[in-house]
Amino acid sequence: MKTKKIQVRFINNLTNWNTTKKYNFLTFLEDLHEGDLVVVETRNGHAIAEFITYVDEMDVKAERIAFSKVDVKSLHDYVDRLAKINLLKNKIKMEVEELTGKIQLEILAEMSPKLKTLIDTLHSLESEFD
Repeated sequence: MKTKKIQVRFINNLTNWNTTKKYNFLTFLEDLHEGDLVVVETRNGHAIAEFITYVDEMDVKAERIAFSKVDVKSLHDYVDRLAKINLLKNKIKMEVEELTGKIQLEILAEMSPKLKTLIDTLHSLESEFD
């Protein structure tokens, strides 16, 4: 595992850049691409930074370490999956409510001939629009 120097810029969240100032770090990470997010060691603790480039110059000072690549794709996949689950739950809930209403009407119509006549008349009028 070869130690390399990289250049990064800090971010305050995953979409808004905090600064354009560039910082240098040591790393053993390979196959980083511009825009990748990495966890870096700072004097104030760990932080997330955006990878800019590998640095080859010998005179570039870098003392702290970038030690992990952030897997943002997994986060997005997880959030997308949660959204699909919630959408399906809502569709199921709406379908159950609609079917429950129909079943209740059918049961009540069996108990009340007057209600059955009203429902039949409604269905007859609605079918004229089809």
